[in-house]
Amino acid sequence: MMRQFDSDEQLIFEAISGLPADSKQLWSNMQPKTDDFVPPVRPAYRLRATAILVAAAILITGTAFAVTTGSFQRFLERINPAFSAVLEPVELLSEVEGIRMEVVAAQGYGNHLLLYLTMQDTAQQGRIDEHSRLRFHCADARAIGVEQIAFEETSKIATYEVRLAFDSPHNNPLTISVSRVSHRLETLDIPLALPDLTSSETMWVAPSNGEESVEVLMPGTPLYVGGGALGGFAITGIGYINGNLHVQVHRDLSKPQDLYAYLKSGDNSLHTPAQAVQFYANQRFEPVSSAGESFFSVEESIFTPQQLAAGQVYLKGYADIWTDGDWSVTLNIGDYETKKTAACHIEAYDCVMEQITVHPLGLDAKVRANSNSAHPIGMLYLPISLVTEQEGVVLTDGSLHWEDGIHSLTWEAKVPIDISLLSGIIIGETFVPLVG
Repeated sequence: MMRQFDSDEQLIFEAISGLPADSKQLWSNMQPKTDDFVPPVRPAYRLRATAILVAAAILITGTAFAVTTGSFQRFLERINPAFSAVLEPVELLSEVEGIRMEVVAAQGYGNHLLLYLTMQDTAQQGRIDEHSRLRFHCADARAIGVEQIAFEETSKIATYEVRLAFDSPHNNPLTISVSRVSHRLETLDIPLALPDLTSSETMWVAPSNGEESVEVLMPGTPLYVGGGALGGFAITGIGYINGNLHVQVHRDLSKPQDLYAYLKSGDNSLHTPAQAVQFYANQRFEPVSSAGESFFSVEESIFTPQQLAAGQVYLKGYADIWTDGDWSVTLNIGDYETKKTAACHIEAYDCVMEQITVHPLGLDAKVRANSNSAHPIGMLYLPISLVTEQEGVVLTDGSLHWEDGIHSLTWEAKVPIDISLLSGIIIGETFVPLVG
């Protein structure tokens, strides 16, 4: 995997090599692999080239925009997602640069939106594959997840499930757009050996998405430096802060690549970190306030003890080729009003959970921090279960989002929650009755 560095990589390696604190003896078993991999859903709080961005999405002049017929029924027959019973057909498409985007189906749930779209390279240039990712835009929205759920080899059509959240119920009409699509050039998969449970040297940084300052690892001597198409990145820290495992990766902003840590459990299921923090750094690895001043994008993935007990932590690396364009459609989306909300007062980790809302897509909770030393992420440690007559409801790992001093926790449901059968929720040892 390693090769002769180009000029940019040599500059990175020299900068990294000057850092203190050699921990290389912990990483002798780290071997890069090139296994195929379908990425898990990304947390809402990531701000990266492949995340959904909170940006104004407008209908671009010159973009092909049309209404199709029959694609919704074909989608149900071909994919039949768990949420198909509550979806409404959309069937709008936009074609740019020989790539066609079609929004097939959607449904609104108060502050949340679920939609399904497809991407196809009609010019047959191989620009859509089973690893293709999207840079997605929707005005006033933040992302919960964008996931490719199917890829058809014969037609080369990739199908995506998109979940969005808004700070208030969305307004119609709503414009959604994709500005970039990718296809995979190279994949890296590194199992990480974990250090002993000891405290690590830390620093405080302001994340690039404007959240409150966060305690992260102090960069150290590189534990791994990438090569090939993934040249220009390094693992610069792995250690524990407040009992949570932190994995820190520096990535050259000029490189078309993406890196993050994930956890693989014993049954080979994949889990995202409980939280991910991104900030920018200069060539001396010192945090800077904006991308314009930076040389590196730094991402620190955080795993809870409960997650670590369930599996092995890996570092995933991707080197992709991007196609830029303006695929946009404007649509009206109905609102499926069914939900149950309750006020509550659950104290933990110097925080208070004040409100819980359950809707067909999952669960939202509002959390207030009592002090600067509070750990809202700790609320994700609490056991959570629905009191319902419905069988087979599974909630994903929770995610954390911060907005105007309020922390929002979100758990997604793998199948629609039947609100009519729900009587309450148990968080930790507290039962919260739900009405609505």
